[in-house]
Amino acid sequence: MTALDEAVQQLQLVEVFAAGEGGYEWSEFVAWQAPSGRLYWFADSGCSCNGYGDNFSTVADFSDGDRDALERAFRAWAGENDYYCTAQQVIEGLEKLRRI
Repeated sequence: MTALDEAVQQLQLVEVFAAGEGGYEWSEFVAWQAPSGRLYWFADSGCSCNGYGDNFSTVADFSDGDRDALERAFRAWAGENDYYCTAQQVIEGLEKLRRI
């Protein structure tokens, strides 16, 4: 079990959003919700020699906040990773985030 998996389990998080893709090079943005309603997210990128969450060490590596903070973080990630996230995926992602 990875440190990311352990943190998700420890905080009892449920995945509510994921975006990104890639092949040899990749970038992913994932968000979870705690039982309290608080939102947590983590963005990671790399190449075929590592995987999502390999750069995660502790719970402190999560970003957290409310839905507006999550939306701002996703917009920033999408702007920096337009190779991995098309305009259509951003629109669909924002629509999904607004339903959380």
